[in-house]
Amino acid sequence: MKKRIIALMLVLTMMLSMVSCGKSEKANTPESKKETSIADIFQKIDGMEAKTVDFTMDMDLSGIKDNTTGVKKVGVKLSGITDGSETGTSSVELAYRLDDESDYTLLTSFIYNNKTLYIDYASLKKAAKEFITSQNLTQYTPVIECLPDASFVKIDEATAKQLLSTYVPQEQVTEAENMNSNVLEKVVRTCTQYVVETIQGATKDVNPALITVEENGVKLTIKKENASATSEAISALDLNAKYDELVQLVKAIEGADQYATELNKNKESVISGLKEGIKVDKEKLDKFNTLDIDGEVTVTGETGKRVVKESLSMNIDDGEEKVTASMSVTCGEEVKEGQKVEVPTDATDLLTLIQQVATLFQQQ
Repeated sequence: MKKRIIALMLVLTMMLSMVSCGKSEKANTPESKKETSIADIFQKIDGMEAKTVDFTMDMDLSGIKDNTTGVKKVGVKLSGITDGSETGTSSVELAYRLDDESDYTLLTSFIYNNKTLYIDYASLKKAAKEFITSQNLTQYTPVIECLPDASFVKIDEATAKQLLSTYVPQEQVTEAENMNSNVLEKVVRTCTQYVVETIQGATKDVNPALITVEENGVKLTIKKENASATSEAISALDLNAKYDELVQLVKAIEGADQYATELNKNKESVISGLKEGIKVDKEKLDKFNTLDIDGEVTVTGETGKRVVKESLSMNIDDGEEKVTASMSVTCGEEVKEGQKVEVPTDATDLLTLIQQVATLFQQQ
């Protein structure tokens, strides 16, 4: 039950977040004085290309059952930035905490620059060793001890292609290589706008409102009081007809035939999954102590100086497990002074590391 509500929340939040931090070839037009709509919010962002991005997300899950480690509470935190350099270098840190720990432990970090992904291998190895020790999983200590030392591991374009050719069917590799990022972005934006508008229309009588449009943004609200009504309103839609309308919108995008074909091919599974995902058991919902999910996307500033901010807070307690989470993302058109991601200069190629690990295990 709670998993379905979380899944619904993630889908809706993803749709709202995809409004932000993108770019489009559509030109800006003067703002209308009429009541602001979803389309107006999309229009405010059209043409925007985020040069800097800051984000942080943390989630705590407590009341964990049926696990072998005895851990009852897990916290995960993601944070990162994209600087304003020509290559748009990005850095993301992943950290965790267990049970009543107040401080996060760095698990690893990722840096992306010039078509190369760098992974903080040293921190990952250290975190794995500390976790094994703290949870008395000493049977795995020899495995960690025999791993080779390295600071960062890198996956450049050539390595990525080699891995893809080894583990991914060639047909899928070819499809990925033939993707036009501009067309894909238009497809995603079109689908997002259509789905948000459809859900907003379907839930217009839900109280409190699921989606609220304001002058400079969109708000998402999921409460114990509106969860069932939201599920019923979306379930009442003719999903087959709505899906067909969406496919036609995608077909109308120049160069998007392959995406329309893919949508058609997956129609049955998507609709089936959606129907299952939005089901809400009223009896189980009544037993919830807390169900509060609030999200917001705002757009401010004039062209060239626009800033898009997204926030999310979540507090769910079904009487057994409790989930609390928050997220904040800021995208800006202007480059921030001093916001710079350092690219590792000492990194081992992933394939080289794999060969080293294989050799060490053969020697054991």
